[in-house]
Amino acid sequence: MKAVCVALGIKNRGTHGLRAAAAVSYYKSLVIRGANKLEALSETGRWLGHGPKRWDVLRHYLGDLVDEALSEP
Repeated sequence: MKAVCVALGIKNRGTHGLRAAAAVSYYKSLVIRGANKLEALSETGRWLGHGPKRWDVLRHYLGDLVDEALSEP
């Protein structure tokens, strides 16, 4: 990402925004396919390469979707 930004002469903002958008899309696709929200959270965390139940880290990617999923019975 950095090399491409340098080549284009634009400010490098890293990949976080891309990873966050992909994580939200992945999470929502799991829920649409029938996973409960907590399962979808866990799977999204694994998909991103984070350890299990790292809700603090996942919150950086999914925002309020984490709190919504954790509050369900």
